[in-house]
Parts: sequence; structure tokens; C-alpha cells
Amino acid sequence: MPEVFRSIILALVLLVPGYVWHVVESLFVYHDQQIQWEKFALKLLTRSTFIGIFFADAIYKAWWQGLDSVHFGVVAFEMLFFVPITAGFFCGFLRQKKWVTTLLAKCNFKIFDLNRPPTAWRALFSKPLQNWVIVTLKSGAQIYGYMGESSIMSSHHQDRDLYISHVLKSDGNGGWKFVEDTNGIYVASNEISTIEFIKEIQEPYEKIGQDQ
Repeated sequence: MPEVFRSIILALVLLVPGYVWHVVESLFVYHDQQIQWEKFALKLLTRSTFIGIFFADAIYKAWWQGLDSVHFGVVAFEMLFFVPITAGFFCGFLRQKKWVTTLLAKCNFKIFDLNRPPTAWRALFSKPLQNWVIVTLKSGAQIYGYMGESSIMSSHHQDRDLYISHVLKSDGNGGWKFVEDTNGIYVASNEISTIEFIKEIQEPYEKIGQDQ
């Protein structure tokens, strides 16, 4: 086997399974986006090594003896994609449901929740909202709106901007109604002072489903 090909296989074995595992798990739980690259690489290497244990015999044969193309393709698919995707889904689901931490807590173990986002922003906006909001800008102006599934909240740790899909205005009679002829409003991160979450805006107001 050519040395270049062996080097490519080694890189794939050491990094790709762990990365696929990480990506799939990230769909379910928060992962620190500011982690140092060496710690992130060690994380990928550790997960890839764990998966590689189950394919040690196949890796040895591929490295020293060679495998036929069909057998090699099957092993590569299982190791690089099928097993990491399954592991990421399983671990992400368990961490999201917090079954392990709940069980340990019932056994009187004091567990620090590693799934907990490091900021209130991330904790609030890590899942879809169904909230009326009042956004107060640094200028003192206020934006009344509804943040539902169509709204967008930035997940970037430095640029925390917002897109509010439904904007409200006073109807002049003490109630609220949706602003007509608008597809929402964008609010830049450097303009936001506070965001207040309201359980319910005073009626009358149109139904969300009719406004979309």
C-alpha cells in the first residue's frame, strides 16, 4: 500500500469518526464553540479511538495485508459514518433527556451539568420559542413582537442579533395588532439593551396562523 494512501487512511481513522460523532451529538445538546483547538482535537481523537477499538482487526488487515475493495468499502462506511452517527444520536439523546444525571442525582451524587450552556442567551435561545417579547434598544425605543418558529436568534458568542418574525403595534384602543405588509424585523446585536419575555399580550390581536 503506498505511504500516501496509508497516511490518508490514518488521518481518517483518527479524526473523522470522532468528528461525525461530535456533529450529530451537537444536534441535541450544547457544545462549547470556544474550546481550544488542541482540546477539540483530543476530543475527536479520543472518540475516534473508542470507535476504532471495535475495528482493530479490520484496520490491521487493511494496513498490513490489504482488503478487497468491497470489504474495505463496507468497513470504511461502518467506521467512518454508521457507527459514529449512531453513537452521536444515542449520546445526544441521553444527554438531552438527562437520564444519566437524573439517575446519579437520585443516588445522592452532586453532578455539575456539563450540558448547561455557559450564557443565559444560549440557554434561552437554544430551542424554539413561543413568546411575546419587548425588545428595548439602547436608544430607548421599544419593539413589540412575537418570537415563534420563524424567528431567528444568533448562536454566535460575539454577534447576538435577532430576527423577529412578527411585529406588533398598538391598535389605538389599548390592544395590539400585527404590523401589516412586513415580514418581520432585524435587530443588530449592538442595538439591544434588554429583552423582556411576556406570557401574553393584551387582546385583541390577530392569530399567528392567520398572519403567516
